[in-house]
Amino acid sequence: MQEQTADSTLIIRLAERPACESGAPVDADPPHTRHWLRALVLMAVLLTGARVMAQGDPWSGSAYRPTRSTRTSQPADQGRSQRSGVTLSGIEPLAAPMHYQAEGPHVELPPEPQVPPQSSVTLVSGQQPNEPGWAGQHAGGHSNGGYGPVADLPPSPSQPLDDQYWQTEPTGHAYNEPIYRSNALPTEGTYNAPWGGELLPAGLLFRPYLAGEKESRFASQWLWENDGQMFWEVSLGGRVGLWRYGSSGPNPEGFQFDMEGAGLVRLSPENNTDVEAMDFRFGLLATWREGPWSAKAGYYHISSHLGDEFLLRNRRFPRLNYVRDSLVTGASYDWSDSIRTYVEAAYAVGHQDGALPLEFQYGAEYSSPLTDSFGGPFAAINGHTREDFDWQTSVNVVTGWQWRGVNTDHRFRAGVQYYSGPALQYSFAGRNEQLVGCGLWFDY
Repeated sequence: MQEQTADSTLIIRLAERPACESGAPVDADPPHTRHWLRALVLMAVLLTGARVMAQGDPWSGSAYRPTRSTRTSQPADQGRSQRSGVTLSGIEPLAAPMHYQAEGPHVELPPEPQVPPQSSVTLVSGQQPNEPGWAGQHAGGHSNGGYGPVADLPPSPSQPLDDQYWQTEPTGHAYNEPIYRSNALPTEGTYNAPWGGELLPAGLLFRPYLAGEKESRFASQWLWENDGQMFWEVSLGGRVGLWRYGSSGPNPEGFQFDMEGAGLVRLSPENNTDVEAMDFRFGLLATWREGPWSAKAGYYHISSHLGDEFLLRNRRFPRLNYVRDSLVTGASYDWSDSIRTYVEAAYAVGHQDGALPLEFQYGAEYSSPLTDSFGGPFAAINGHTREDFDWQTSVNVVTGWQWRGVNTDHRFRAGVQYYSGPALQYSFAGRNEQLVGCGLWFDY
């Protein structure tokens, strides 16, 4: 029993953080090691539950799983060559038709031909493969195997697309890209949007962190500290694209230049909603995305200011002119259409009043890919390690329900939040906070 008491005392002493060099008052900091482990366990539970949900039908967007039904008594496919105007040799019919099981009625697809490597296709109509009307190659670059009239193939990308030719890809792929399907044949392939320059594009290539406490976005959070004091954190801003060279649509790729900015304000509802403090952020970013990888590099400025009403109530409070002018770079990887991890590093080339050069961010997030009016769940955790707080790491956890735009991927979220670490407002240097509450967030 005495040995356990001694060990506990040693752990508590190691977790204690020394006083700030500036002499600002330092609150009693609970062992952040315990909070960090608690947050990791909580996030592990959230991600495990998210992964389980991603395997099912309700929220994952990957509910369609191809299965093959039992053999049916139907004659071999005769007459297809007469309808299409070509003669096929070396093609065997399937044992059974293909269908997809989903939440709803079965959608039967025609049997898929199995073509041996040396199979041949003979034109009956006398057309050559390069002549107009040849059914072997679609204008968009997709082959249909050499049979079926051109009228049965989907329109070229320059023509209007019809839902009967395009549908979401079955499970097993990280992106909901359209799949090429012909009414005449069960052929399939991926339609890739062409790249080009675009001014003021829709959407972003590198998404903001869902649990990033200093991201530029529209947000409103109502948070309570351990002693019961309430804070109203408001963020007015966002990040938008200025120019892109790449593709468009729900999953764009390419290169893009972004601009961000926000005013992050703390209000005190218990004191006539006075302004306690505010941080102002502005930045310019170059972003890139290809497949599951995305990256960013650029510059951001952040400066902190105390509110006039707060200074009138606390005339002896030390005022700090906290400023960071940082070069930042980051990378993220999408493990699926709903799970993402990321890491970021920043170095302040200019800093004042307690700000020191290095800081790091890293985290993981689950974001339901559904874009219908019902929405889907989200959960995220973010760690923020800063040199100016003796390398202490803050932990921010958010979870709740979200709605996503179909083409823009804008996200509106409502949920709960837990934060533990240095004060959210950088003007309160040397103070630690443990906050719990709820919030609303909107990301472009």
